[in-house]
Amino acid sequence: MAEQGQPWSLVDGNGNVHGAWVIESLQETRSLFFADGTARKIEFRLQLKQVDGQGA
Repeated sequence: MAEQGQPWSLVDGNGNVHGAWVIESLQETRSLFFADGTARKIEFRLQLKQVDGQGA
């Protein structure tokens, strides 16, 4: 979704739509690894920009 650069609807867990947003950046950090190298913990930062002037 981030690579496409297109707006997407932001919908919360109750089904409320909060307008259209674009993903401006996404950063991911992996830590706490299993013996095979698979990450047990994945943290991320997401920066969004509202593009339609609507939302909560």
